[in-house]
Amino acid sequence: MPILFTSGIVVMGLCWYHFHARGKVKREGAIFHWFALLGKQQYNELENELMTILKEKGLREGDPFDETVIKSKIKILQTPTDLKEILDKVSDNFVAELAIQKEDITNMFSHSLPDESVIALPGVLVFHAKCKNVVHPSLQIVFSKKAIGLTKPFNGRKVKTPLYVCVFLVNSDENPKQQLRMLSRLLDILERDDIVKALLKMKSHREIKEYMLQNERFVSIKLLKGTPQENMIGRQLKDIELPKDVLVALVERKKITFTPNGSTTLLVDDVLTILGETKSISKLYNEYMGYEIAKLDT
Repeated sequence: MPILFTSGIVVMGLCWYHFHARGKVKREGAIFHWFALLGKQQYNELENELMTILKEKGLREGDPFDETVIKSKIKILQTPTDLKEILDKVSDNFVAELAIQKEDITNMFSHSLPDESVIALPGVLVFHAKCKNVVHPSLQIVFSKKAIGLTKPFNGRKVKTPLYVCVFLVNSDENPKQQLRMLSRLLDILERDDIVKALLKMKSHREIKEYMLQNERFVSIKLLKGTPQENMIGRQLKDIELPKDVLVALVERKKITFTPNGSTTLLVDDVLTILGETKSISKLYNEYMGYEIAKLDT
C-alpha cells in the first residue's frame, strides 16, 4: 500500500506538471531564483578556507607559473591614471598576445568589475578570467607611483584604497584547476607584508619578476670583470656550459629586460636570471654568488 500510494502521488504530480504547469512556468528562472536565495546564505569565510587549502598544496609539476611570470608584461606608470585607462591599455596588450577581439577582452574585465571574483588586497586589485582558445596563461602587472583613480562601478565597492597595483591573469577555460592553483600562488605572493612598498621601490622589470619568482629555483648573476662569471662576457649564450636542467630566462642590460636566445651575446654588467632544478641552482649560487659574498666579507 505505501508503494502504491507513493507511486500514485508521483504520477499525479507528473500529470499536473505536464498538462497544467509546464507551459506556464519558466524552469530556468525558477532554478536561478532558487540558487540566488541559497547564495544569500553563503558562508563568506569558506572561500578563504578553500584558497588556504590550495596554497598549502601549491603548484603541481608542469604548472607554467614561472614561465608566465617571465613572459609577463609589466608597466610602471609615473603619472596619475585611473582604472578605466589601465583596463583599456591592458586590453590592447591582451589582444596582441592572445589574438582575440578587443571588445571581448574589454567586456570580460568590465563585466567583472562589480563581481566578487575580483580580489581586493591592500593597495592591490587582482583580475582573473578564463578565455577560449588560450594556449598558455598570460599575466600583466601595472604599477602606478601615484594612487590609481577609481571609476564606476568601483565607486560603491569596498576597495582597499589607495590603489597602486593592478594584476591581470588570463587562463584557458579548459583547465580551471590549474588556473586556481596559479591564482593561489599569485595571491600568496601579493599578500606578503608591505608588498606595495617593496614593488614601488623597484625600478626594473627584472627586479619585479625576480620578486614574483622568489624561491629556491632561481638565481640572479651579474657579469663583472674579476669574478668567476667573467668568462661568460663576450660569448654567445649557446657557447656557455651550464647544467642541462637550468635556463637563462631573463637578461637585464642598461635597465632593459628581455628574454635571450642562443645567439644572444652577453656583455659586461648584464644581469642574468637563471631558473632550474634546486640542486643545479644551488651549485650555480655557490660557484658565482658565493665568491661575491666571500669578497664582501674580506
